[in-house]
Amino acid sequence: MPAFKLTFFKYQYLCGLLCFLFAGNFAVLGQPKQIIFKHYGVAEGFNSNEAMDISQTKEGLIWISSADGLIRFDSKNFKYFRHNNSDSQSIANNYCKAMQVDKRGKIWIVADDELDVFDPATERFSHIKNIGKSVNPKAFYYDALRDRMWIATANGLYFSKNGSQKLEPVSKISKDSLLANGEILSITAEGRDWLWITSLSMIVKLHATSGITEKYPVPLMVNGRKNNGYVYPLSSYLDKQNTLWLGTLNLGLFSFNTVTHQFAYYTYRDEKKEDNTIFSITQTHLPGQEDVLFFGATGFGFGAFNTHTKKFTSYNSGTYNTALGIKGNAYSLRCFNNKLWISSSTGLHCYDYSSQLFEKKDLSSIANGATLAPTNLMSVERTKNGIDEKLWLHIPYKNAYIYDLVKDLVLPVPAALKKYMLPGIGIFTMFIDSKNILWLGTNQYGMVGYDINKKIILTEQEYFYKSREWAHHFFEDSKNNLWICTYNGLYKMDSGRKNVMPVNAVNDLIKSNKTATSIAGITEDEFGKIWLTADYTDKKKAAIIKLDVAKNSAAIIYNEQAETGPHHNPVDLREICSNKKGKIFLIFRTEHIAWFNSNAVGKIELKQLDNRQGLNNTNMDQLLTDSSGNIWCNNQLGISQYKVNQNSFSNYSFANYELNTTHNPSIYISPNSGNFYIGQSNSFLLFKDNSSGNNIKTTNLLFNDFKIYNSIYPKKIKDGDKINLTYKQDMISIEFALL
Repeated sequence: MPAFKLTFFKYQYLCGLLCFLFAGNFAVLGQPKQIIFKHYGVAEGFNSNEAMDISQTKEGLIWISSADGLIRFDSKNFKYFRHNNSDSQSIANNYCKAMQVDKRGKIWIVADDELDVFDPATERFSHIKNIGKSVNPKAFYYDALRDRMWIATANGLYFSKNGSQKLEPVSKISKDSLLANGEILSITAEGRDWLWITSLSMIVKLHATSGITEKYPVPLMVNGRKNNGYVYPLSSYLDKQNTLWLGTLNLGLFSFNTVTHQFAYYTYRDEKKEDNTIFSITQTHLPGQEDVLFFGATGFGFGAFNTHTKKFTSYNSGTYNTALGIKGNAYSLRCFNNKLWISSSTGLHCYDYSSQLFEKKDLSSIANGATLAPTNLMSVERTKNGIDEKLWLHIPYKNAYIYDLVKDLVLPVPAALKKYMLPGIGIFTMFIDSKNILWLGTNQYGMVGYDINKKIILTEQEYFYKSREWAHHFFEDSKNNLWICTYNGLYKMDSGRKNVMPVNAVNDLIKSNKTATSIAGITEDEFGKIWLTADYTDKKKAAIIKLDVAKNSAAIIYNEQAETGPHHNPVDLREICSNKKGKIFLIFRTEHIAWFNSNAVGKIELKQLDNRQGLNNTNMDQLLTDSSGNIWCNNQLGISQYKVNQNSFSNYSFANYELNTTHNPSIYISPNSGNFYIGQSNSFLLFKDNSSGNNIKTTNLLFNDFKIYNSIYPKKIKDGDKINLTYKQDMISIEFALL
């Protein structure tokens, strides 16, 4: 069915699932350690035993060749086109293999040993016959510039010009007998004029207009390994380094340097014992994957090869498809719009780069086979280059460690710090300031300072070591003062890190008003004012406090004792943060996130954010703001982001995004890079920015079904058609897909 383009049916939507606005510098190098896949099988309507090849037409429809005919996928439904003995314009054979789309949107397809051309507009097939020879096609390459479809066959190379269904032999432009009569297996292009063509154990370079050829036989001995002169390259791919990669029958991966004419040979398992067939090769050209070839193979399934390290990675899941793996052999790989589509012996699969939100950093090397408590405290060492290099982290009941983000190594903390990190010490908080001083709040040694650069202890058992006076949160303001939130008031350390003094303007105020004395949260707004929450009590004593540092004056702008609202039980105030764009946000745990304007004076009006804006859980502990002014919180289901400009939440739950089942995971945003870290059991996660921003685009709608009452509209709808209804036809139903 055509894509409607009527004005009133235009539909604006946000391109991509997510808008992540971190200013991070993180890039994945090499093949991803983990990929989250979307699978399409019987439950999703894909009923074929296996998918063979994949193409996309210009309106966004995905087409799949399969063992059960040609299949159309519109992002919602699958439609099958099968052989019908009584219909001469149905597909020649249900067992479909390679296919290619031309600029007219027609699909050239290998139907067993026949060559068919499918017109999606009419949904009819044409059958191409070759006079004097059977076609027996193997592969295609479409030259869009010249409007020429090249067809590799078992009996030579052919081409079709300008959409003609008459095949012309390569002998019309070239005198090469191998190209004219040999078994041609794959075709790939170099620039505008050259084609690389593979046959049994021969690579041929063909000039597409003059017919000039160059031949490069694959040597019998490559890398000291014999191949018996029978390589059979099923697939080929030319990368940006002018290396031609060949996927072969049984023998694995060959590389051919098209400049030096040198060959190399790689296998993913012992070729003397097991099959190493590679059906297809491609690259995504996504950030950080410049050195990665993805391929489909037997046994190994869907995999990746790092052209720099020469290492293979398999994403084969074994017995069944999982979120992190594909079962069985993988065949064709096609990349469209930052999505890699994979056909396999178990169906259709998609590697959507925008859905790869979390990079897992493994901590199992320190777990000794046990399940560790989730990482609960994190802080990065400050760097001048804006790149995170070392992350300090704490695991309850275990210890503290340093994770080298450059080398992916877990390191021990310095010997001078070990006694402060032991499991029985009780670490409330950990913070690295702009001077690269590590600050700990502990119950045994109080506030501990360690200069990372000088490798010396600065303070121990001097401040906040008495019971219920412990420091549980540190905050550094824009003038590099260090604020210390304790269970018994607010304290401040000067920018020289010499003296700790009580903030009497705050402490005297909360005592005189008999509010909670524990400072639960602290933030600084764009005007340099300090905002605080005071709570951690089961009494109605919560408060929000504004501190004018310049005037050394504080005011309570919310006092639970004076509130007359609907609360029958004490509120539970937690963290507070400013987005530095005019708004202050804070947590009312188990209820909502509240916000108010930072320039508010007198009694403030608290506005609520909850399930009406899409927040999926209100059992929250932490609240952070990123460099774009959006708000992040943790909760019992995972993490949530509030997009201030859109007034809506995006939720990333462990059920949907392969987070483990850590409730209220700890969250941390790096002051170096803006990278976002999430604590997990036996690991931590790095949240990645895979989107292209908050771009709004116009897309076509594909109408799958149009009904008047419950009757299907009897005519085929084309673009621009008008549908006239009588006054009695006052109920219609439309099923559509966004492409």
